[in-house]
Amino acid sequence: MKAYSREVQENRLYIARVADILRFTAVQGISQRGHDESARSENKGNFVELLNLFAKYDDIIGKKLNGGAANAKYVHHSIQDQILEILSHITLTSIKEEIKSSQCFELIIDETKDLSKTEQLSVVVRYYLNGAVFERFLGFRNAEQLDAKSLLSYVKETLNRCGIDSQLCIAQTYDGASVMSGTSRGVQALFRQEVPQAVYVHCMNHRLNLVIVDVCKAVKPVRDFFYLLESLYVFLSGSAVHSLYVDVQKRLSLPVTELQRLSDTRWACQITACTAAMKSFPAILVCLSEVIATNSRRATEAGGLLEQMNFSFLFHLRLFTKLLSRLKVFSDILQSKDCNLSQACLMAHTVIDELSEIINSQSAFDTVWEQTCTISEENGVPQREKQRTKCLPLHLEQFVLSEGRPVEEESPDSKETFRVKVFLPVLDHLIVELTRRFAENNDVLCGVSALHPQSEDFVDVSLLKPFAEHYACDINSVEVECKLVIKLLQRIEAERKCKIETLLQSVTVLEEYKLAFHELHKLSVIAATIPASSPSCERTFSCLRRLKTYLRSKMTNNHLSDLAVLAVERSL
Repeated sequence: MKAYSREVQENRLYIARVADILRFTAVQGISQRGHDESARSENKGNFVELLNLFAKYDDIIGKKLNGGAANAKYVHHSIQDQILEILSHITLTSIKEEIKSSQCFELIIDETKDLSKTEQLSVVVRYYLNGAVFERFLGFRNAEQLDAKSLLSYVKETLNRCGIDSQLCIAQTYDGASVMSGTSRGVQALFRQEVPQAVYVHCMNHRLNLVIVDVCKAVKPVRDFFYLLESLYVFLSGSAVHSLYVDVQKRLSLPVTELQRLSDTRWACQITACTAAMKSFPAILVCLSEVIATNSRRATEAGGLLEQMNFSFLFHLRLFTKLLSRLKVFSDILQSKDCNLSQACLMAHTVIDELSEIINSQSAFDTVWEQTCTISEENGVPQREKQRTKCLPLHLEQFVLSEGRPVEEESPDSKETFRVKVFLPVLDHLIVELTRRFAENNDVLCGVSALHPQSEDFVDVSLLKPFAEHYACDINSVEVECKLVIKLLQRIEAERKCKIETLLQSVTVLEEYKLAFHELHKLSVIAATIPASSPSCERTFSCLRRLKTYLRSKMTNNHLSDLAVLAVERSL
């Protein structure tokens, strides 16, 4: 009997070690199986090789691998898949229990293509629990059909597989694609037919990217500038020129900086492209000059690019480095897991106010102009002087001409021309687009900003009322609680000598007084749960690229999803 009990205990310890090794490979994003796992193979794959390594130092593993029954080693690929599925299920069960304790969650969805050209749907849930906000990954689902009904069925299938009640969903965040955001037949509309309280939030990172893309194309000189910047990237990234470009940066004692590719779908790539070009501008000039001197077939193209590295290019580069750096701060905040809708709205208004100050300030333009002049002098880039067009002869004044008498005109490179034709139109388009895309016209979502302690409309009942009605709160209780909560927060700030500045801090305080501020606490938790954007889905796409590589492109989707859950949610 003792021998039997010992054997059972050893079997359990062995299985636990096998599961730990498999979990290690999944968390690290490395493959489990090798091409050939036979006894003759020199490389049996990461899992078997790790198991053999552990066998040298672990008597239990060594005993099972070397002397145990052949059908009880648990190294077959089907056993590996089952163990990984169980580990993934344990992780998803933990998420389900946390959501059950939270009593509400927010749904975040995005889609991408993997290496095998399969459309992968990433499903993430966001919820508040014990003073913190969590964003958890539920897995990938391959999307055979891309219509709204099919996509919704995939989402519901994922939620059901995890045991999550969809009726606890209080909001949904997607990009602005019509199949997702459509007001009558989009995924959000179909989902709201089943879960009416799940209000739709258009991802703010996607909104901000649309603003930048639109501004870069709306003003002709700006559009030409970014086309030139893209041409510069293509030329200097070529195999024949790139090594020279890197070498020139080293010779000039500059940090090696790679130019960035422009894309309409990659978030804030215009910002990084301008910053990289500004840092390496001296090296760009030297590199193009050296290519011209080689008299190679690329010399003509290099000459054309060098001719356009003029004062106008420098002005646009300096202007957009300055303006887009402010939007980069906004973009980084939106990509934070802790960012909620109220913080995002507050930040959007802050950026709009700052840009409005810049457009009305002559000194802001003068600063950009002076900085451009300094850079042009340092790099030997001339600024063309003001030119005067010739007047018509006086004896023609008595004649009727198709065009009026020419007057002195500003040079294309004059200071006033840059201010009127570039500086002001760019800022005007930025402000208009930011205002249009970030002006929240949803009465329900407007209530979110009224729950942020830093907002001018903090606990404004008129703004909170639609929000409270949408989530079935007692309006009378909300009105009473709003009158008391400001004094409560002021007293707590005085006693604890701390400033309550964020929504999460406010929620934490309200939790202590939950019985007295039940409705306001409920609304604050919902507001903290609603995110501003969907960066967590984008982060899972990075995991997808690490897992589904060229050598692993044939794995099944269930196996891929299990591995991704373990890799992304490694902390559970």
